[in-house]
Amino acid sequence: EQPNPTILLHYPDVLPDVVFCNPQVLLSIITELVQYRYKLLEQPNPTIPMSGDWKRFKDYAFLTQKLLLKFPRHYYDGVFSSCDLLKLLTSRSIVASVGNGEYLMPALLPECCLGDIIQSGDPLL
Repeated sequence: EQPNPTILLHYPDVLPDVVFCNPQVLLSIITELVQYRYKLLEQPNPTIPMSGDWKRFKDYAFLTQKLLLKFPRHYYDGVFSSCDLLKLLTSRSIVASVGNGEYLMPALLPECCLGDIIQSGDPLL
């Protein structure tokens, strides 16, 4: 019987002391962000004030470290933090820093916005 292969993810250029033994952890974080934003768009949560970080997340797909702290099950004290997540997502071009501690996650933008940009022939894409 052959053992099941295990995939380990290590990003020594970004997080040299962290090895992901289960790649699903990273997918779960991104999936939760996508699902949560679309839930906010479809059915705003009355327990979340739609101002500040939450409003910018809902309206413009901007993330902040403070907002990521609202998803605590993905972090491990002293091992992997929301700051580490932003470093990793930025290094892999999943999010882009737009200044003032904000990050744009293009995957969260509505399709119509991306379609308009692509059709415009913008050479920066």
